[in-house]
Amino acid sequence: MTPREEIEKRLHEYVTEVIRLRFEATLPPASAGTDQVLDGLIATRQRLDRVEELMIRALRIRTRAKRGSVLAAAQAEDLWDQAVRAIATAPVVRGPEFQGPRERYSAANLETVEARREARLTEELHTIAEETYEAIRAMHRGLDGLRQDHVTMLRAVQFIAHLET
Repeated sequence: MTPREEIEKRLHEYVTEVIRLRFEATLPPASAGTDQVLDGLIATRQRLDRVEELMIRALRIRTRAKRGSVLAAAQAEDLWDQAVRAIATAPVVRGPEFQGPRERYSAANLETVEARREARLTEELHTIAEETYEAIRAMHRGLDGLRQDHVTMLRAVQFIAHLET
């Protein structure tokens, strides 16, 4: 497995875990007591902490992928420019045939095909990392909303208990 494939696999695992963390968390029933709501709040906070950890990891991968993508694209452009420069200094007539601009650009493309392919792959990895980060961010918002719902329930349970005394 290539390093890029390992990173993609890791990002996929992050998203899978975050989705599980988010959607397995639920509110206690409306009839729940203070202890049950508090236990749910603590469990949700623990899930939220794990999601934050994964978000930081995904952010770091996304940032490195962006830097790699920019670098690979710049290298591909530089190689293409060098190939075009080398071709531009070559004679226009090669053997019995005239070589026009399209043929010259085509030759430059062929000389830089690997570098351009690498640039596309690094851009794809950056896109996957970006998508992963955004998914984790969305799950984080959802879990934070669930945490706030727990706090609201806890206050309501405490208020009702106070009224009953």
